[in-house]
Parts: sequence; C-alpha cells; structure tokens
Amino acid sequence: MRETHEIPLTDADAQANGPEEGAEPVPPALDPGPLQQLVLPISAEHYPCRAMSRLHDLVHRFDMEVHFLYSQNRTGTRAMKRTAEYILTDHQLDQMEKALNEIDEKTCQQNLFRAEEEIFDADVRYDKTVLRKLTFRNVRREIGRSRGKVLIWEDELRPMVRSRLLRESAIPLWLERTGEDIASITLVLSDETRVSRLPEIARLLATSYEAELTVIYFIGPSPEAEKHKVRARRLFSSLKKKLGPDVDAHIMTDPMDTVLQIPRVRDSDLMIIGRTRGAASRAARFDHTHEISLAFRKNVLVI
Repeated sequence: MRETHEIPLTDADAQANGPEEGAEPVPPALDPGPLQQLVLPISAEHYPCRAMSRLHDLVHRFDMEVHFLYSQNRTGTRAMKRTAEYILTDHQLDQMEKALNEIDEKTCQQNLFRAEEEIFDADVRYDKTVLRKLTFRNVRREIGRSRGKVLIWEDELRPMVRSRLLRESAIPLWLERTGEDIASITLVLSDETRVSRLPEIARLLATSYEAELTVIYFIGPSPEAEKHKVRARRLFSSLKKKLGPDVDAHIMTDPMDTVLQIPRVRDSDLMIIGRTRGAASRAARFDHTHEISLAFRKNVLVI
C-alpha cells in the first residue's frame, strides 16, 4: 500500500489559527441557508428507505422544506412492449401496455402516499412533482424550478443518472448509503477544489451531529507544488478559524485519489468533497470527485 505524506503545521500556522487554549473565541453560529430545501427523488420501482430516514433526520435538525420528485417507471414498460411485439397482436400489446401503466401509476401513488404520510407526521413543509421518467434532464429541470438546495439520492437508484449527477449537478448531491447516525465527518479539499461554502456546510453538519471533523487538504505532484503549499497553508489557517480549534486538520502531498488509503477517512460516516474548478478540469473531476465518491462505501456529500 502506498504511504501517505503529511506536512506538519508551522508555529506561524498555529498562531494564525487563533488564541491559545483557554482563550479561544466561540465560532460564530452558521446560517442553515445552504440546507434550506431538500429534493428527494422516489421512483415507482424503488422506495428510498435510507434516504427517507436521512431526510427525517435532517428536517428534524434544521428548519427545512422538502420537494419530492415521484417517477412513474415508463422505461420498463416500453422495454417489455418492444420484447413482446413479435409474439402479440396490436390489441394484446395495447392491453399489456395499459395494464403495466396502471401498475406503475398504482405503485407511484402508493410510494407517494407513504412518503407524504411519513413527512406529514413530522410536520414538515413539502411539495411534489410527478414525472414520467427519472432522467438527468428531468431532475435538473425540477431542481431549477423548485430552487432546491440539496439533492438526496439513494445510492441504488438509477446508477447512470447518479453518475451524471455526481459530475454535473448544479446543487450539492448527498449520496445516502447507510441511513445511520453520523459520528465522524471528513472534509476533503485539494489545490483544484472550489472551496466556496464547503467549510460552512461541514461545520454546520459537524455541530448538529456533534461529529468529529477531519479536514484533509491535498497537494498533488506538480512543478508548482511549493506555490500550492504556501496557498494551502493560508487556506488552512482560514479554515481553522471558520471550523473551530478542535478540528483535526492535515495537509497532504499525495495525489487526491489516495484519500481512501487513510484510515480516518475510510472510517468516516460522511465524506464532504468539492468538485474541481473550471471546465478545463473535467478529467480531474472524473478521476477525483466521481471515482472517490463511488469507491467510498458510506455517505458522500459532493458540493
């Protein structure tokens, strides 16, 4: 297994992180704005039990609205019709399609009723949209229309759509895999990461869950590595101020794709990882954010 290399913080870094123990200022409270509205897709063929569990957990912790996307599974209906068109008459095909559509609609209504009943008991504000198909284009359109802030996606649901959302979702994507409590969080940054509100969201979740927070900043091998180290140290000092003095923070010189070799990362209940900056970084986005998110077997929040 490849060894990982950590750059220790200098005394100057430690001073920049804030006052010594005993005189530490209380970090300012965070506005839960980044998590104001959740978007949760539910398809006719799959009820997202773990994602619903996470949704209940989040709306209990924050004042959030919910937007449900219900999908009638028409794709399977068309596939079955194409398979049977050589052995059935047109009338039989029409009857089969009608029966399958009725099953799809009934299942969709059952899932819709189940979700609404659960969320109604929790006294949460919500609305809903019923889609013919759960495609990337439909999900993207509804996110824009509903002004959703976070998309919760159960891992098993539509892998091809999930894969594209990992690369192109306009809002943070929460991949729910466990439905369990969150006791530890890892925030992964690199010299190609768009930092944006990553630190604020990480601290918001860590504070609410009372979770241990680890921040790892990667500097990949490049001719400008020393320049990146200077910039990383400055950013690190800023992150320590935003995230509080108890954060376990590290600067690493290995490529970002070695992150899952670090035990404290593998054991985290939630990984928060940022997409890379700019359209020119498409290859890096695929190799890093996409690949790491799929390889990590617990919950992932991609921002």
